[in-house]
Amino acid sequence: METPPLPPAASSTSSQSDPLKRCTKQGHQKPVDSKDDNIEKHCPVTVNPWHMKKAFKVMNELRSQNLLCDVTIVAEDMEISAHRVVLAACSPYFHAMFTGEMSESRAKRVRIKEVDGWTLRMLIDYVYTAEIQVTEENVQPHI
Repeated sequence: METPPLPPAASSTSSQSDPLKRCTKQGHQKPVDSKDDNIEKHCPVTVNPWHMKKAFKVMNELRSQNLLCDVTIVAEDMEISAHRVVLAACSPYFHAMFTGEMSESRAKRVRIKEVDGWTLRMLIDYVYTAEIQVTEENVQPHI
């Protein structure tokens, strides 16, 4: 991915009076002083709609290659390697488990008893891909 060029440097004397030049001088960062509403209006924020999708795609690829995984979730006979930070970011259940004082917060292997292995695999796959296939067969046992 190519890095965008930095904006041209603004002169320090004229940039103080012109919010757009102050924005340019500050580069890509959001202004620290939020009291000046003019800066907010003249400093557009660039949003890359593909950034998160690509990041999660790479994290899922890392998971499938068992790279940088720091926890194995076990349910029944199913073992699923994962990244604590990804699970904690996407699930209140895992967030509480991994950020609290529970022994699981430090364990390399965590056994989940409340769910069957295939359902857990589907849920963890969903965390990484935002895709899940819901069918009558895979929902019926949980209703």
